[in-house]
Amino acid sequence: MLRTKLGLWLCQPVGRALAWLVGGVLRVRRAHVEASLARAGLDPRVAPEVYAGLGRGVLELVWLSLPGKRSLERVVVMGPELRRLLTEPTGVVVATAHTGNWDLAACAMARERRLTVVTKHFSSKLADLLWQGLRRRYGVQLVSAGAVTRAAARELPRGGALAMVIDQAPERRRAVVTHPFLGELADVDLAPALLAARYRAPLVAVFPERLADGRQRLEVVARFEPPGVPERAWAERVTRALTEALADQVRARPAEWLWLHRRWKRPPPERPALEALKPAHAARARELGAGG
Repeated sequence: MLRTKLGLWLCQPVGRALAWLVGGVLRVRRAHVEASLARAGLDPRVAPEVYAGLGRGVLELVWLSLPGKRSLERVVVMGPELRRLLTEPTGVVVATAHTGNWDLAACAMARERRLTVVTKHFSSKLADLLWQGLRRRYGVQLVSAGAVTRAAARELPRGGALAMVIDQAPERRRAVVTHPFLGELADVDLAPALLAARYRAPLVAVFPERLADGRQRLEVVARFEPPGVPERAWAERVTRALTEALADQVRARPAEWLWLHRRWKRPPPERPALEALKPAHAARARELGAGG
């Protein structure tokens, strides 16, 4: 107990020192963070606290990676509705976001129920290996975005939980809905809602938040029951509601969201298929031949 409290206490001052270096001296994406805060109608002077929270979160993961598994029930507080949800026999889709310490929250949830998280990868192979390995060590099952459909087919009928973030810019134009988010239009991935509808699993929003004593609190912010018949209209409606719920939380606790990532970027237009271009090229060739 003492080691847990001491380890968490050290994360705050050391994390602030790291934040001062990254956000204050090196100014990594500092202009982007301040501009995004201002666009959302929030005070750009919150930026130092954004970096402080990120630094603290990194140190918490370092603490989590030390020899021996940590007692996460002393670090992560789960609300009663979430605890009931984790005991239900049916599969569940969890829509989450980069708030609080989302990785710590995932590790805690995986101790209560089989949890699969859809993940991206760091460009640094070493950093990615350490990050993925830490979460696997605490029981988190990891899949890439390209394998999420297979993971849902495998886990949801067996009563597993599938967690996906809803605050990352999708890397495709299909299966998305465009909705206002913190002052600008953003593409939002429909996959969590579409999978919940397809496998008749409840869809819940869980956005981690940090308590004054440094612990993480996990509450079910919203719950949506699947429709009788899977339909895109339901998925779009629910996804918009999830986006609004996340925006409300970010505005209420702006220092706890990951403003560094480029949330509002959009993928380039998809190129027409090569086969579709061939008739046009052939017609153009005939025109040139006729003109010669």
